[in-house]
Amino acid sequence: MAGKRREGPERLVEPVSLPSLSLGEVLLGPMEAGEGRPAPAPAASAAVEEGPVLRLWMPDGRVESEPLLGGFWRRDKQGGLTALRVVTRREGKPVACKLYRIEAGRALYAGALKAAGARAFVEVAPGAEYRYRNAPLRRMTAGELAAAVDPDRVYDYDLLGGEG
Repeated sequence: MAGKRREGPERLVEPVSLPSLSLGEVLLGPMEAGEGRPAPAPAASAAVEEGPVLRLWMPDGRVESEPLLGGFWRRDKQGGLTALRVVTRREGKPVACKLYRIEAGRALYAGALKAAGARAFVEVAPGAEYRYRNAPLRRMTAGELAAAVDPDRVYDYDLLGGEG
């Protein structure tokens, strides 16, 4: 059966254009011409050029900076905002968006945002509501993000659920 095509309707996927940036530029940053990987940048200038960052104090003593893409709130059944998540992009990794819950000076790693979730997050305007995997979400505004993440603070890194 090698080479036999699957029977049934074909699924066609059309690219979705973003207003100012492509999804690859948002997730991976600027690309070098013909290289296919992010351009190396000095660590000190990366934070200045890319905007806000989440600074993490890792268990081994290193301090890492991850560029902030934004954040979102989950809506509860009564319509209130709960479960704040902050979205970051990891340098040098393809489609590596991470989710963190910020609380009490700690950044609790809550998992990765898959490509479809990253696309849904990037396409919605700040302050707008959207649904992903049947969950009602609202993207944070710039003011809400600034209130949630202090740019001058280094947050202790931990795993969500591992604070036992």
